[in-house]
Amino acid sequence: MMGRDRALERARYDQTTAYETVACSGDTTSSFFSLTDGRRPQLDAVSQRYGLIFLTIGGDDVNFAGIVKDCLISAFVEPLKCKKLLTNAERLLSDGTIESRLKHVLSAIQERANPLATIALLGYPYLESDVHYELDKGTPAAYNVGKWLRAIEARGNAIQEQLVNELNSQDHTHGLVFVNVEKLFAGHELSAEASTPNRWFVEPLTDSTLASHETWYHPNPRGWAEEARLLLADPSIPKHVPSAAAPPVTAPPSPPPPAPPTPAHVPPTGPTLVYDGDTAANFEDGDTGFEDWRGAAGQS
Repeated sequence: MMGRDRALERARYDQTTAYETVACSGDTTSSFFSLTDGRRPQLDAVSQRYGLIFLTIGGDDVNFAGIVKDCLISAFVEPLKCKKLLTNAERLLSDGTIESRLKHVLSAIQERANPLATIALLGYPYLESDVHYELDKGTPAAYNVGKWLRAIEARGNAIQEQLVNELNSQDHTHGLVFVNVEKLFAGHELSAEASTPNRWFVEPLTDSTLASHETWYHPNPRGWAEEARLLLADPSIPKHVPSAAAPPVTAPPSPPPPAPPTPAHVPPTGPTLVYDGDTAANFEDGDTGFEDWRGAAGQS
């Protein structure tokens, strides 16, 4: 999808803008490098023309959609499947798998992007507002989903922030930025056991139908607007086109070749004596010797 950023085009920034969106719900880090449902790799959209690149990535690598469905939506909750999903997500975050995948994506973007572009990695908000939310309540198998899920999400955001700092230090740059949104969404998360009127998320079966499951637990229009305000206010996100985005400076033209030397004037008649003193034998200083004169003028 192509469009324009109205916030940057208005005063006080007055920037002419254009953007391309290739984000897609359900995509994993592999979607940056391969065809997904007939769509080109997302990395193909990265080019030198853009001064800002925004992305949120990694949640679907730990099966975000499955966790939401089997752990948080009462109509679909399956405690055993939920526990397996949370255990697997925890493993992927602990064994370096997610860190490796994110590093691969960010490094690939850096290689293609304008050297002065800012790459902003937007973190994830907490999904469940109640840290005491449990499944299998009142049974020996009961476990705290709210606390467990929050620990997984906090770990994921910490890995992203650490990775951004590591890559910046490695390349001696500040081109990568991590933007944490946990505090921004605090108090506006959904609850698995109660409706939340001040929510900034799409509430399943209330704000969307069963067929629109790909939007569940994503930010709603208010949530997107608040994230946009956060990015606009963040001093690490530039609001003007980087100088490298201007047309490249071309090398100055090569100087013209030197003009040919003026031919020596040879008198038409009479003997000619040329005296070049002590430098006659030094052919590197530009003087003309006796033998040179003989060859050029045909005279003794």
